[in-house]
Amino acid sequence: MNEIICKCYKNKFKKLKDAVKKTMKKLLQQETCKLINEVISRKRTKKEISNKFKGNEGKVMKDPKEIGNAFNKKFANVGPSLAAKIPPMNTRTSLI
Repeated sequence: MNEIICKCYKNKFKKLKDAVKKTMKKLLQQETCKLINEVISRKRTKKEISNKFKGNEGKVMKDPKEIGNAFNKKFANVGPSLAAKIPPMNTRTSLI
């Protein structure tokens, strides 16, 4: 008698366990997809570019041509200013 009751509860438990497992798997997949879609679908917002630019001297510029010239001056001089910081090399010691 006890074996029959035990077997009956065992079967009910197995069915319940399988149903919970299936539900949890489905729920996990839905939440994972939701999270991935949230991460992937980036909401692009237009960012306003400031029409002001503060130069090296602290001068605030509003004229686009003046701002362009300031950027050009800054980046055109990066190479020469870095090259000027390299100490001269003694050619006699470098060959030895």
